[in-house]
Amino acid sequence: MLADRVFERGDFAPVPFASARAIIEVERTISSRSDLIKQLGERRSLAPRGSLLGVVVNDSTPLLNRECTPDWLAQEESEPAITLLLDDKLQPDTKGVLAFIYFLAQLAGHNETLVQ
Repeated sequence: MLADRVFERGDFAPVPFASARAIIEVERTISSRSDLIKQLGERRSLAPRGSLLGVVVNDSTPLLNRECTPDWLAQEESEPAITLLLDDKLQPDTKGVLAFIYFLAQLAGHNETLVQ
């Protein structure tokens, strides 16, 4: 139950822009990395507190182009953050899944190291 919801219909409940904590762009697969980067770049100014992540469910190449650490989003990069969940054999992309978990943890306010 969302307190700030505009209306609710099943699992769909839009909230006012000021209530958003992040923008997560989810794509089943991508035709090119550069197209996704361009699309995320257009949304970058809309992302509250810079919290923007591109998530690709399935692709043949790893998309995370930086080290996967709990603070990976704090690393200064010119390109928007992109991660991959499953490889081309539908197996979990471990770094990509961890990056997504770290992103969600940072949104929840857990900025400390999650794994010792």
